[in-house]
Amino acid sequence: MITDDAADAEFLRLCEEYCDWSWRPRYCAGPFDFGDEADFRRGIDLASEVVQKRYTKNRPCMPAVARQQMSWRAILYRLKARIDIQSIAEEEVKATGWDRSGYV
Repeated sequence: MITDDAADAEFLRLCEEYCDWSWRPRYCAGPFDFGDEADFRRGIDLASEVVQKRYTKNRPCMPAVARQQMSWRAILYRLKARIDIQSIAEEEVKATGWDRSGYV
């Protein structure tokens, strides 16, 4: 449960920053540069801060999700990959027939 105290505000700030980092490739128009060292380092720093502040202790799935997220980002970083994730994702959404008109 999240309240208005400073600790919860810090938790929300950190979650927002980590989510922004995680999802940026999906919403970036054109190829995303996974080989950008500063961007990759930012993700590692955010993940480290989450662990150091023990924000994962009551969220059992968090370590597994973070490990998975960091694993594929690390592979793409080492490959210096530039991938247009947005167009791939849109193709997949169309293939499923999912009507997202209610979400816009």
